[in-house]
Amino acid sequence: MKLTPIGKTKVSTAGGVFEVNKYILGLRLPNNLQIQNVMVSSGNLGVGVDFLIGMDIITLGDFSITNLNGNTMFSFRFPSCESINYVEQAKQFQKKDLEKQLKFMEKEMKKGGKCSCGSGRQFRYCHGKEQYSKIKKELEKVGA
Repeated sequence: MKLTPIGKTKVSTAGGVFEVNKYILGLRLPNNLQIQNVMVSSGNLGVGVDFLIGMDIITLGDFSITNLNGNTMFSFRFPSCESINYVEQAKQFQKKDLEKQLKFMEKEMKKGGKCSCGSGRQFRYCHGKEQYSKIKKELEKVGA
C-alpha cells in the first residue's frame, strides 16, 4: 500500500517479539463502518493473510463467526444492539428436546406396551421409569 510509517513498535507473537513499523490509518469495513485513526503495525502474517483485526476494533461492536452447512461467515456490526449468548441458546434447544422426550415417554408409559428390551415386562415397569428419571434429571440441569 506504500504507506509511510510514523515510527516503530514492538509486537509479541507466538514466534517471538519483533520490532515493526507502525502506521495510523482509517478503516472501512464491508458494512461501510468507518473507523478513523487506528494504530496498526506491519508484520509477516503468513501466506494469504493481509491483515489482522485486533480487540481494539472488535470491542467497538459485535463480532461473530458462524459456520452453517460448511459456510463460514465473519460478521461485525456497530453499534452493538443485543447480547448474543450461544451457550444459553443451546440450553434452550436442549431443554425443548428433553421436554419432547418426556412427553413421548409419558405417552408410551400410559399405553402400557411391552418394553423393547425383550423382558416381556411393561415398558413403564422395566426401562421406562429409569429412562424417564434420567431425562428429568437432565432437564433439571439445563434449568427447567
